[in-house]
Amino acid sequence: MPQTSMVYPWSLQACATLSINMARILVVGNGGREHAISDKLYEEGHVIFMAGKNPGLKGIGQCFDLTNEELVSFSKEKEIDLVIIGPEAFLAEGLVDLLKENHIRVFGPSKKASVLETSKVFSKKLMENYDIPTASYETFDSYEKARAYLETASYPLVIKADGLAAGKGVVICKDKEEGLKNLEEIMVGLKFSSAGSKVVIEEFLEGEEFSLIALVSGENVYPLMPVQDHKRAFDGDEGPNTGGMGVYMPIKNIKDSDIDEAIEKILRPTA
Repeated sequence: MPQTSMVYPWSLQACATLSINMARILVVGNGGREHAISDKLYEEGHVIFMAGKNPGLKGIGQCFDLTNEELVSFSKEKEIDLVIIGPEAFLAEGLVDLLKENHIRVFGPSKKASVLETSKVFSKKLMENYDIPTASYETFDSYEKARAYLETASYPLVIKADGLAAGKGVVICKDKEEGLKNLEEIMVGLKFSSAGSKVVIEEFLEGEEFSLIALVSGENVYPLMPVQDHKRAFDGDEGPNTGGMGVYMPIKNIKDSDIDEAIEKILRPTA
C-alpha cells in the first residue's frame, strides 16, 4: 500500500491482479471517460469491446448495444477476462453484483458500496459519523422544512440533489432569492427527477478544488493522480457547474501535503 501521494499506479498491470498480456476487456459505457480507458488499454495491447456505441472507438475496439442481462451472456460467449464499468448508473443498478454472481471478473464497486456516489445524504452522514472532514450541512426530504431553513440561512450556500444527476445536481446560491428558486426547481419541479426528492444544503467553501480518485480493495487505498474539473460553464469561472467538460492535470496550486492530508483524513478512513 503506498504511504504517500507520490506513488501512483498508471497501468492495468500495476493496479490489478490480471496477469494476462493480451486480455479481452469489455468496457461498459460509451462516453469520453470510457473512450479514454479503452484507448489506454488498447495501447497496452489488450483486445477491447465496448457496451455502447462510440464512433470514436473505430480502430480501437468493437461496440455493442447490450442490456445488463445480455452483458452476462456476451461476456461468457466472448470469453471476456475483465469488465470495467464507467457510468455510475450501472453501478447503482447492481451490475457488478450481477457479473460477480456469474463468476465474471469485474472492476467497480458493488451496489451497496455505490451508495457513496448515488446518495449525497448517505455520504454526508457517513463522513459525520466517522469524523471525516466535510462542510457543515443539513439534509431534508420535506420541501416545506427545507424552505423554512433557507429563510434564515447564511449565504452563499450550496444545494445538492441527493441522487445521481449527471454531475449537474449541485447549485451555488448567492442569496435567499436564488436559494428558494433553486430549491423549488429541484424538490417541486423535479428538475433532476427523483434525484431531488431529498437535498443536502451545506455551507459554501471557497478555495482550490481538486478530485482525488483512488482504487480501493478492502481497506487498501491506491490514489491516482489528482486532477481539477473544468467546473463552470462560462469563461471567468462563471455560470452553473457542469457535469461533462473533463478534467486537467497537473495542478499548479495543490501541494503534496494537501494530497497526503486528503489520503490520510478522507480516503483511508472512508475505506
